[in-house]
Amino acid sequence: LPPKKTRLDTNSLMDAIKEAGLTQKAVVDNKSDLSLLDYKERVSVLGFLGRPVDKTDTYDSLSTIAFALRNSSFQEMKILSTPPGSDTLFPVVDTKDIFVRQAYKDLYDEVSLKFQDSPMNMARKRVVVTGTSGIGKSAFLVYFTIRLLTTSSDDNPPIVIFQEKGGSKCYVYGRLSTLRYGDIEDFRPFLNLPETWYLVDSSPNPLLVRAKTIISVSPKTLYSEMNQYQEIDKRVPWRYYMAPWTLEELEQCRSGVEGFKVIPKNLMEELYGMIGGVPRYVLEKPMDVLNLNPSNTAGAKKSACARVWQAIDFVRAPLRMMQCFEGKESLEYSSRLLHRWPTDGHEGFHLEWASAYIANKIGESLQDVTWQQILEKLTGVNVGTAKGPMFELYVRHIFRKGGYEFQIKELQDGTDITFK
Repeated sequence: LPPKKTRLDTNSLMDAIKEAGLTQKAVVDNKSDLSLLDYKERVSVLGFLGRPVDKTDTYDSLSTIAFALRNSSFQEMKILSTPPGSDTLFPVVDTKDIFVRQAYKDLYDEVSLKFQDSPMNMARKRVVVTGTSGIGKSAFLVYFTIRLLTTSSDDNPPIVIFQEKGGSKCYVYGRLSTLRYGDIEDFRPFLNLPETWYLVDSSPNPLLVRAKTIISVSPKTLYSEMNQYQEIDKRVPWRYYMAPWTLEELEQCRSGVEGFKVIPKNLMEELYGMIGGVPRYVLEKPMDVLNLNPSNTAGAKKSACARVWQAIDFVRAPLRMMQCFEGKESLEYSSRLLHRWPTDGHEGFHLEWASAYIANKIGESLQDVTWQQILEKLTGVNVGTAKGPMFELYVRHIFRKGGYEFQIKELQDGTDITFK
């Protein structure tokens, strides 16, 4: 018998096409053309590109979980879990479970609808998913990948390219059977196909290509000086602003995800009142401390609040407080203090204080010169999205300080009343 073909670690597309036995179909005038191949044939070529992925790699779990969920209803799903009895963790989040927000389901449906393959739909299929840091935008990409692999037809299996955070490395899925790893450039020919899915987890160098593209990114990165994100800002008009978590969502996650059950409910509620609806601080940080010592609630609270307290200290200086309101230069700090809540349709946002606790702490620490700057800003014309929290902060200040008079007009008879 002839020796069985082995899958090579190769970065040459022409070699991969040859190994897949598709040279006659996919090579024209000595140039490759993947568009001539059907979906299954593209997966065959993918199997000879990049490098194989070890079973211990967390990204391998997505295929395994997708296979196990083939007959499941994603609309009813509240928790995604790795296989029982295994030590496998989800990539990105490094937990054995993922709480499925309703926002994930809604956005999946919206993307699927807008990104349909149709001769009538000629728009660039791209979306930037952004919002307050630490609310699970990256976890959405994991959910999206699993659901896409689970629900896609075996006859038309999608190619899904998942670019990791912080670099150019990526994992590429073809059906449930093929998973390869390598540099994004190794798989660029697939990115030129409009049927390919390209998911970007806050990489510093996302590509603008023909593939259906979902870029998950924090406001800090989106509005950075990196040239590629300046292009993203200009050329990807669809923004989806994901909301911070409600207390109800946090409790469902705490009680449903095994790793978070170590956090007492009253501690979680206290942290929510101080920090707001960001699971990175309200759940993940205290979990890490309590897993080492379940009775160390003081340490868990300190760990959860550390970065918020750091941000409050940072903005005490007048100039920094105004930068916090105005945006880009201090987004690393301001995003811990001011949360982005989506407007109707999730294509815009308004700012709100992360919590009344934070607003009070900042109000207690600001100098007179800062209050004067805030008042001048409020009476100006270019206040922008910061007007609401800026006004709230100033009102808290004058009520706390006292000594002010306010003129109030009765709506029914127009009588003026002085309020002290």
